[in-house]
Amino acid sequence: MAMTTGTPQRSVFKASEVCSIAGVKPFVLRSWQTEFPELGTRRGQSRVYRQVDVDLVLEIKRLLYEEGLTLGAARRQIESDGAPVTRDDEAATVAAPVAASDEPLAPEARAIVRERIIDVKRGLEDLLGLLSDEESPSSVARPRASAARRRPRRRVGAGAPPR
Repeated sequence: MAMTTGTPQRSVFKASEVCSIAGVKPFVLRSWQTEFPELGTRRGQSRVYRQVDVDLVLEIKRLLYEEGLTLGAARRQIESDGAPVTRDDEAATVAAPVAASDEPLAPEARAIVRERIIDVKRGLEDLLGLLSDEESPSSVARPRASAARRRPRRRVGAGAPPR
């Protein structure tokens, strides 16, 4: 993990500052803390972040958004790069789906997978378009209630009492 340029060189940052530096919403940062519990330290009721925490947040964002990894895969990638990431919470440990091997995909394989996902997405969008065209309001007949379920009409007049 390299030091990032553009982040202010300070000893601690508030969560809102980390969110604005990384360009993520606060709930995203909080969800990342479940996978990376060492991210930030508690000071009273709030959490503060050191420069290394800000760098870790930026690295997590890069791995998730640019590389397309999951949080678990990003954690394993960061662990394999050097700095071990430990999970203190036994209760928070959730078994992540493991591929055939624990090694991340090679860039060529990742590109192939990404292409296939894009193709599947386009196919699903095409299907959605076809279904939307078929189900236009003019071509879809509304189901009628059965005769047994219909309420009889009440006639207002001389013989029937008014409602």
